[in-house]
Amino acid sequence: MGSSQWIDAIIEEEFKPCNLDDRARTLVKSLLERYNERLINDALRKVVRQAKGLARQENKPICEYLQTALDKEWLTEFCESYANAMID
Repeated sequence: MGSSQWIDAIIEEEFKPCNLDDRARTLVKSLLERYNERLINDALRKVVRQAKGLARQENKPICEYLQTALDKEWLTEFCESYANAMID
């Protein structure tokens, strides 16, 4: 499975149940203009792991943290962080 298929699968599995799939796809599409699919895939996985961890820790729904991730642009920040680490 290629990176774009993994990205689609993550969005379907994690964001769609929260009705956040359209926002996530729009964000990924804009990031594809600057970053490659593999980097976005890795960053998206990190966003989901972080949201799940916070939801567990705070005993709140994951949707709340996925919404926060989109609102605060965690995916963009992780992509920038990963890209900068590759340059350094």
